[in-house]
Amino acid sequence: MIGLAKAPDEAGLKPSASEVYGFEIPPVLGGATELNNIEVSDFVVSLNPTGQIHSQVRGLPPGTPISGISLT
Repeated sequence: MIGLAKAPDEAGLKPSASEVYGFEIPPVLGGATELNNIEVSDFVVSLNPTGQIHSQVRGLPPGTPISGISLT
């Protein structure tokens, strides 16, 4: 995972002071933990849906298929 933490910067993805690296498809929903699934996004914009997703799936056993999520 250390390599993955360095990879976006080395690939030219440079977040501003109000941005963060995030996954386009969260790993908890089956997204890859690879550079091609990382994006730069606004911190506030990314925090809300990420929290909602984790709130909805946190009690599920590992490997549970997820057919959909609901964001408000």
